Amino acid sequence: MKKLMYILILLIPISAFSQESRYHSSPSAKAWKYAGNEGFSSHLPGYVSLVFSPSGEPFVAFAEPYVSVMKFNGTTWVYVGLPLFSGAVASSVSLAFSPSGEPYVAFSDGITSNASVMRFDGSSWVYVGPRGFTTGGSAYLSLAFSQDGKPFVAFQDGAVFGFPASVMKFNGTSWIYVGNAGFSAATVYFTSLVFDPSGTPFVVFRDDGFTGKAVVMKFDGSSWVYVGNPGFTPEYVWYTSLALSQSGEPYVAYMDGNSFQSSVMKFDGTDWVYVGSPLFSPASALYLSLAVNPAGEPCVGFEDEANGYKASVMKFDGTGWNFVGAPGFSADTAKYTSLAFSPTGSPYVAYSDHSALHSAASVQKYDSVYVNGGESAPKPGCFIYPNPANEQVTISVRDPGVKYIDLYNLMGEKVYAIQTTDMKITMDVQLLPHGIYIVEVATNHSTFMAKFCWE
Repeated sequence: MKKLMYILILLIPISAFSQESRYHSSPSAKAWKYAGNEGFSSHLPGYVSLVFSPSGEPFVAFAEPYVSVMKFNGTTWVYVGLPLFSGAVASSVSLAFSPSGEPYVAFSDGITSNASVMRFDGSSWVYVGPRGFTTGGSAYLSLAFSQDGKPFVAFQDGAVFGFPASVMKFNGTSWIYVGNAGFSAATVYFTSLVFDPSGTPFVVFRDDGFTGKAVVMKFDGSSWVYVGNPGFTPEYVWYTSLALSQSGEPYVAYMDGNSFQSSVMKFDGTDWVYVGSPLFSPASALYLSLAVNPAGEPCVGFEDEANGYKASVMKFDGTGWNFVGAPGFSADTAKYTSLAFSPTGSPYVAYSDHSALHSAASVQKYDSVYVNGGESAPKPGCFIYPNPANEQVTISVRDPGVKYIDLYNLMGEKVYAIQTTDMKITMDVQLLPHGIYIVEVATNHSTFMAKFCWE
């Protein structure tokens, strides 16, 4: 990740930003912008699930309260097929793409509370196997695809005494159990299913058989076996979320049942160990969603109690957990947060947006001068060198008519300000803490922002 921070500065005029989306006030907040319109769904959604298609388009599935799926076409959010296609109230919505590029959605069907899976065949949503294929109520559904293109669903299984975990797959004709039905020790919550690069399915959940602590299991071809010690977290947990690194290392994020703060652990081949400090969020971290970025860094999106219950994203940079852009970047309360990375590496967060202005689904992406130029990089209006800084940096502006130059840290705090008409200034940074800084340059024609690293 450090290499990304050391690239040449990419500068984007604020006037260009304003044509795409609305920004918040501080420079650090300008990294998060809406993908399309804010509040684009017809109703306030629940159970939001964000996934990128193989072609790179963001898709969002949610219950409003029937299931709908929408995609961003580069300009606006449009429904995929008919809205509200489930025909009944739904919960535990989970979206995934088949290897051939078809969107599938799993959900708990409100008519029977059994699990159903539907796919979009290019014109309409059709059931995969029978509607409500489980023989008892299902909850906490998580949908994923095997390497050979078969859909798998992990869930809390009401057909088995005690509501334990089960996984089923569609074999082309019917849904069948993978291994034993109800393979967990007791009642489970917050199931999250992924496949490693070798095609092995892994699932995490809160297991009441281990006093509500986190458990990870994998299917070894004949049965479900524990990955490390079961109940490896120190306290009972909420919102368990599982992700794998590109090399197949399993990571688990969860909200601690005692402090309600977030922690992330990974399996090192022998034990589950903390990634950075435990309990790293400033307060309660609700609706945790874990993803690993292309640089191999684990990131979590969540509803952040410390910042007005708005959406925040934090990343482990190899040393510690830090906010990605400004904390609490959503306009208001953000529930059912779902984090995913675009093919170019930009993090997107979908959520149920409880703003008084719209109360609907919103998606924001982190795409600014801080992250490799975003999806496209306009021509720079000025340069900063050397970068990383070596006690001093020089700011050279192409646009005449400079009015002021301000310097901010990543928390949006102004640490330096100068009014000047010079097109080139040299700044001493030795008294500043080491880190990443944002330069804002205002001219008579536009405003530019840039980053530099002070090692």
